[in-house]
Amino acid sequence: MFAFRSIYGRLVFTFCAVIILAFMIMAFTMPGILRDNAIAEERDTLFDKAKVVGDVYLDVYEQGDTGTLMQKSIERLSSYDEMDIVIADRFSSAVWESDSQNVSDRELAEASASGVIPDVLAGAEKSVVAYADNEARLPVVTVGVPIRMRDSIVGCVICSAEINSIDGLISRYMSQLLVSGCFMMLIAIGVAMATSRRMERPLELVASAADSIARGDFEKRVDVDRMHEMSSLAVTFNKMAEELQKYEETRSSFVANVSHELRSPLTSIQGFVQGILDGTIDEKEREQYLAIVLDETKRLNALISDLLDLAKVESGQF
Repeated sequence: MFAFRSIYGRLVFTFCAVIILAFMIMAFTMPGILRDNAIAEERDTLFDKAKVVGDVYLDVYEQGDTGTLMQKSIERLSSYDEMDIVIADRFSSAVWESDSQNVSDRELAEASASGVIPDVLAGAEKSVVAYADNEARLPVVTVGVPIRMRDSIVGCVICSAEINSIDGLISRYMSQLLVSGCFMMLIAIGVAMATSRRMERPLELVASAADSIARGDFEKRVDVDRMHEMSSLAVTFNKMAEELQKYEETRSSFVANVSHELRSPLTSIQGFVQGILDGTIDEKEREQYLAIVLDETKRLNALISDLLDLAKVESGQF
């Protein structure tokens, strides 16, 4: 039966609490980390694609056609239909735009593109991340790279893409986290049971040995080899048992000696008094034997006084 105050109960509670706390931290932090990683990967991908588009544009530009030929060239590039592409000249005017519109928030995409064009035409590679103004709040990544021809900037490529897979990725992660959490809970309970049993078994051995000593078996000892981490407890317990055994042997010897010391004068007193009463001892000798009886009673009194003093010393009252 589960009892919180037991070692098993406390270990289960501790293990489960640590696991729950760890999974709560992961549940709060990992979605943001996954989102940041997805955005970073998308940003790197867009930069690579934007550079390819820039190279294609230069080839088409040199042929004197930036319209139909540009569209056909872009269409031959795989996966480029998943983003919006804008090519601007060095005066910030759009000279070509892709037909696809993959970003749902057009105003956001256009604003992001307008925001990066000046920096890109100045020679820098620029990227911005904005969030669509809709219920999903999907991130929109916009990157820009300059188009260089003979060490001069003739335009720039702006690529924008809306990351639609983040919510699905986070949902799958949370589902896996929940399943993993339940599985880890079961493991924690199993580990707690094994660990608590390993800790309780030595204590049970000590308790059994203590019970035997309480019943008078002072030769009972705890097997140190079976105590594992509690071997020091077993060594200390065995030392205590040895001291108790010595004390018991001393006490038994003391009781036997005291019994003998008490019996001898009592036997003498009983014999002399009995002799006086039944007339075995003559009246002339009575005073002699009565003096002996008096000495024996004084001896008994002194012995009893010593016993009382010893009892006070042992109780700490002396």
